[in-house]
This record gives sequence, structure tokens and C-alpha cells, in this order.
Amino acid sequence: MKKDIIYALTDREQARDKISIFYGSNDNFMHGLKEVIANSIDEINSNFDEGVIDIKLSQDKMILDIEDTGRGMPVGEKNEEGQPYYELLFETLFAGGKYNTDEALVGQNGVGDTVLNYTSAFFNVFSLYDGYLHTVTYSGGGLNREYNKKKFEGDKSKHGTRISFKLDDEIYTNIVFDEKEVEHVAQLFAVTSPKVTINFTFNDETKTFHYDNIEEYFEEKVQGNSTSAIFKIDPQEYNEENEKNIYDAVITTTPNVHQETFLNGTAFIEEGTLDSGIVNGIRLSLNNILKGKKGFKPFQNSDIQDSVSYIVNLKSSKAEFANQTKFTTHKKLYERQLKKYIDIVINAFMNENRRGFDKFVKHIEEVQKANGVNQQKKAKLKKILSENIEQIGNRVKKLHDCDVHGPESELFISEGNSASSSLMDSRDANYQAVYSLRGKVLNVEKASINDIFSNEEIVDILKIIGAGVSFGKSKEYGEFNLDKARFGKIMIATDADSDGLQISALVITFLNKLMKPFVDAGRVYIVKTPLYIIHLNGSDEVIYYHTEREKEENFKNLKNVRSISRLKGLGEVDAETMNATAMNSETRNIIQVTKREVEEAEEQIQNWMGKDVTPRKLNIDENLYKYIDELD
Repeated sequence: MKKDIIYALTDREQARDKISIFYGSNDNFMHGLKEVIANSIDEINSNFDEGVIDIKLSQDKMILDIEDTGRGMPVGEKNEEGQPYYELLFETLFAGGKYNTDEALVGQNGVGDTVLNYTSAFFNVFSLYDGYLHTVTYSGGGLNREYNKKKFEGDKSKHGTRISFKLDDEIYTNIVFDEKEVEHVAQLFAVTSPKVTINFTFNDETKTFHYDNIEEYFEEKVQGNSTSAIFKIDPQEYNEENEKNIYDAVITTTPNVHQETFLNGTAFIEEGTLDSGIVNGIRLSLNNILKGKKGFKPFQNSDIQDSVSYIVNLKSSKAEFANQTKFTTHKKLYERQLKKYIDIVINAFMNENRRGFDKFVKHIEEVQKANGVNQQKKAKLKKILSENIEQIGNRVKKLHDCDVHGPESELFISEGNSASSSLMDSRDANYQAVYSLRGKVLNVEKASINDIFSNEEIVDILKIIGAGVSFGKSKEYGEFNLDKARFGKIMIATDADSDGLQISALVITFLNKLMKPFVDAGRVYIVKTPLYIIHLNGSDEVIYYHTEREKEENFKNLKNVRSISRLKGLGEVDAETMNATAMNSETRNIIQVTKREVEEAEEQIQNWMGKDVTPRKLNIDENLYKYIDELD
């Protein structure tokens, strides 16, 4: 019989080999940055009335530098056993100075910096305190370490910590940071930290984030789209189960809901008990207030979820996250206390602003009515999406399917029949499929839920992908399962003109609205087919220009031009050119659609093509001068 050998992983091995325990997965390369910022915020909030955090991203987008105006980490000190603090702070899991405190802190487990150090190509700490500059530098995933201390000759009043790191590509699936993602993280940390100003710098451009309260951020996000008053009352404190929790919330109703929750400064990206607490709290409170109203039909959670925008900020002395990734919380105490707080908020809202309260209720009733009308359609859609698309009765007419489906398969969504014919002539039918749009896809930002799910093209694409629907937080259309997707990539192929760009934007907006996990996973691409084709004399080389600007800047420098052709659309692209520029993975020109870019595109579509004209008017007032030289 084979003898078992029990082996204990070192802290470094735990961090590198079991990173999923701490960061969720090796895809979560953003988490280390969040840990460093969280520690800086805790340091400022606990010790100063105000402070600054500077975040800088290198030009190659691989190195992050975070500097704060805190006290300075005591890296050169030693504990009673003579162990240096830098060993505890950066080389030891579950070691820190935040365990015996009742403060509402972001970082509490003492693992973030250690895991980041062990999973970085280099990790450098510069700490200024007590008149000395302490430097601790690590390389090779924490294997090599050097500590230095020297008298600081600069401004004697200066203090703080700077951490610089580059992730290890042996551990993470990606080590290149997107500047918009880093900027978004910086902004979210500023939302609930009124003492802190956060600066983010990339390519010599600095964005500054500071909010005196959550209302400032909320108003910035809803952008005048609220259909009732934005309302809140003073934060409410609860002392229960030996912990102190302070709740602060802002609520209103909007055509497109915006819902965010924060726990001790951490912004949640998944639904949890803070969401269920506010949704249930609003539902129960309104149902209790309106139960005697003639013809009133009690609200369901879906009615609240589809109509109410909110921000919830909780400061807890014993914050409990679902796991170390801090994507959400499942603590039932938070839900129970938040329901009590929301009941106070709703009743105060009704007593202090009856007109605003009535508008608030009216909007939810309108959504409730629409939800009721759509129940049968929801059930029908759910059934359609659950059926096998290869069955005769469920096939999609304009789909030219491929032979093999899965992560390597690609679905090309094209603009019109002529474009799809060109794609068909140059595709690899083994793994590339083509679906042809009739024209401009439905603008889901302007359409009702009923119109969206009555649209044949939208339903067709959902059927073709086969992963289900991800429509906000609603589960009424079934669960979205990325693993069930019949294709690994969606390739959007439209003409290289303004109409084509608009169609691309509308398709991306639709995908983000109904298949957000697919977009967030980076599996949507734009195919950049050429606008101009240039052949040179005495050469087989073909030159492609994709925009008018590219042609204007480069064509004048070409010599021995035999011919130049301007393509009016994809239908004029021959099979050889289409294969080289769109279909062949070795030579084609495609752009991956990032999560942040989608948010910006969706915001612009909402501003220019949404139901509410207010953002449109503001945009024109603020930016028209950029496009018109003289006004009569």
C-alpha cells in the first residue's frame, strides 16, 4: 500500500499555486491594485482629516505606482521577537495591525500585499516616516529581497508610502492594465472616502476624483434622468451582534437603473445581501404604505429592481465579505438592518416630499404594469432560448452556421446580405459562422422591454449564441451560462463608414444589455475591413487603409502606385481581401471590445439616442462650440 505524504505549502507557494483562494482566479489581475489602494485609504482615514493618493500607470501599462500621504508603513520596525515588520507585511500571510480594532476598514485579513508581492515580477516599497526613507525591494516573485534605510534630506514634514509593482506573467493570464479600468477603480474608491482625493495619471494626463458624499457621485451617474426626486436621510447606526454598522443610501427612479453597493469602501460587482436588503426594504415599505390604496397591486422584487436606482454605503466594524475577492457579501445581518433603515428612508421621503414620493410610486407602477404585460412573452422567449437551434422548427433563416461549435468558433454579424456573401466566400466553414442583419439593429436604450424581446433579430442572435439572457439582475428570462455559448467570439463586421460605425455601436449596446458576461469576458470584436486598397507597380504587396485619415496621412508618401480602389461597402471586398483582413486569424485586423469602452459607448448612445432629452441638451450646450467656429 502506498504511503501518503503530507506536505505543507509555504506562504509563497500558497500565494502562487493557490491564488484562486485569495484573488478568485489568475484572471483577476486587478485585485492586487485594489488591495494597495484600500490600505492607503485605511491609513489616511484612520489618522488624518484629509489625504491624497496618487496612482500612476506606466506607458507600457505594466507598472503601477501608488503613493499616499499616510504616516508611512513602519517597515523597518521589529516585533518583540525581533522579526522585521517588512517580513510580516509582505512575506507573511494573515499578518497585520488591523485585527484588534472597531474601525470600518477596507483591508482586514492581512494577505493582500503579501499575495501581490509573491505574484509580482517586482514589488518595491518606499516608506517615509520618522525622518528616514525605508526601501524594501523584491524581485522574482518575492524570492529576492533587499532592505535599506537612510536619512531623508528633503521636506521634514513629508510622510507616506509608495508601492510600485509589475505582475508576474507566470501567474496571471494578463499583466497589461487598461487605463480606463484603473481610472474606474480609482473613482470608485473615492466615492465613499470624503477625506481622500485620488489622482490617476497616465501618459501625462491626470484625472482627479473626490466626493464629499455619495449624493455627488450618484447625481453624476444618473445625469438628470431621474423620474422622481433623489432622496436620502442621515446615515443610520445599528449596534447589534457586537458590531457597529452605519448605513447610508440614496434612491430615486430612472428609466435605466443604476445600482451600486459599497462595504467599507469596496465597490461590489456582484449582487448580495446589500442589494436584497434595499430591494426588499423598498418593496415591503411601499406595500405596507399603499395597501389601502384602491386598485393597488403589491409590488414584486422585479418591479423594484427594474425601476429604482440606488447607492448603498455601509461602514462596518466587522466587515464580512463573501471571500477574499470582495466581490460581494452574503451576511444576513446586513440585509435585516438595511430593510429597517430603508423603511425609515421611505417613510421620511413620503412625509417630507409627498409629490416626489407619488412620482416615485408612479414610476414603479408603470414598470409593474409593463412587467405584467410581458409575462407571457417572457415565458415564450425563455422556451425559445432553451430549445436546440439545430431543430427544424427553431432554425434561424439568415444564419450560415459552421460545423464545429465551442470556444474556438466565431460568429460574424454582418451588415446586409451582400456583406454576408463576401464573408461566406472567404470563411472557414469548419468554425466560422455568418449571420446577416437587415440594417440598423434596434436601439435597446430607447426601446421598451416589450419591443426588445419582440424584435426578431435580437431573439435570433440570442438563439444563435445559445447562452441565455443576462438582463440586469432579473432571472425571469432564465440563467445566462457563458459555458453554454455555441461560439467563443462574436465578430461585428460592418461597412467602414458612419452608418457602419453606428450599427456596430448599436450591436455592442444590445450585447452589453442582454449578454453582459459575454462582453465582460472580452469575447466581442470589431472587424476592421479596409476602406482603400492600393496596389504598387512591380510588387505583389497590397496596402490597406481603413479610414480617410489614414489614407490622407500615408498615401502621399507612396511611390509607384498602380491602382487605388475605394470600397463602398463590405459587399465590394473580394474573397482574398476579406480573408486577409477579416477571416484569417494570422493576418486580420480586429479590435477587442473592452468593458470600459462598452460603458462609454452605451453612455453616448443614451445621451444622443435615449428617451430623455436632458443629457442631449446639456451635451450640446457644453460641447457645441468645439464643432462650430462661428455662430451667427
